[in-house]
Amino acid sequence: TQQGRVEALAAHPDGRHLATGGENGNILFWDLQNHNLEPPKAFTGHEAPVAALDFSLDGRQMVSGSFDKTLRLWDVATGMPLLGSPIDTGQDVYVAKFDRSSARVASATEDGSVLIWQLTDPSVTGSVVGTHLLQSDGMTGLSFGPQDRFLVSSSLEQTQFWGLEPGEPAVRAPIAGSFAALDPSGELAALATDSQEIQLVDIDTWRVFDATLGRQKDLLYAMAFNPNGRQLASAAKGDIVLWDVDITNWRNRACAIARRNLTSEERERYLGSRSSGPSCPEMTHPPQIPLDAERALGLAVRAAKLLSLIHISEPTRPKR
Repeated sequence: TQQGRVEALAAHPDGRHLATGGENGNILFWDLQNHNLEPPKAFTGHEAPVAALDFSLDGRQMVSGSFDKTLRLWDVATGMPLLGSPIDTGQDVYVAKFDRSSARVASATEDGSVLIWQLTDPSVTGSVVGTHLLQSDGMTGLSFGPQDRFLVSSSLEQTQFWGLEPGEPAVRAPIAGSFAALDPSGELAALATDSQEIQLVDIDTWRVFDATLGRQKDLLYAMAFNPNGRQLASAAKGDIVLWDVDITNWRNRACAIARRNLTSEERERYLGSRSSGPSCPEMTHPPQIPLDAERALGLAVRAAKLLSLIHISEPTRPKR
């Protein structure tokens, strides 16, 4: 490409455009419907690999983070910078995300610092939310929760929670697992473990579900929920897999296997706080027969795996 190796990408909210960040510092904005007819729009200015990209919710602005230790804000329509000068973060930027109002950008840097930048402030000052506990080099994810009440940050070893509003815990204990992804409701997070298993976390309780989704053969590099939150895509070295994470489908599978309601303890343990009321309304309650709940839910979750869709080449992390 015109930018060397692609180190970052972001899908535009209109679903028709894609931004890619290159190792040479250039950003290209692609029209996915006419990419063979029109050259991509170029955003230039970074002096090192671009490792982070994100669009505002309305698609009018784009933020980029680079190993030149800066954040840049762009007008998507014109390709021109919106700030008088880049935001100097003092560290290589690994992740950058807009909040829902597009008034703030959160960034995570190589030393684990998680900061929020007020774009409405003429001086664009940054406030430190916290420091992600790093055991090795590299941040892998950053997400705002619903109503921008909290942030979830992830590194190669663990995921952490940062409260941003009154009433939210300021911080919660780290959970082992990298590449955290939040579903659109902000009620559920997916984590990838060192053993390539995918775990789900109930955000309300910050509790890991006992039943895992499953395991991929190779190292996981990224995960994302679809817009309705009912499927999760996970990308590994050799393939991309879709997983069914619809809580209703889980209930139905568990009911078909168990042939009775789960107890309240089993429901909380395996389906999380989002689940309320009888798990199988048409069946008797309390249960009349014993059930190995772990086996039943384990089977239900394994049944949720769909299929490998495409083969992809192994991604590489930017080099400093």
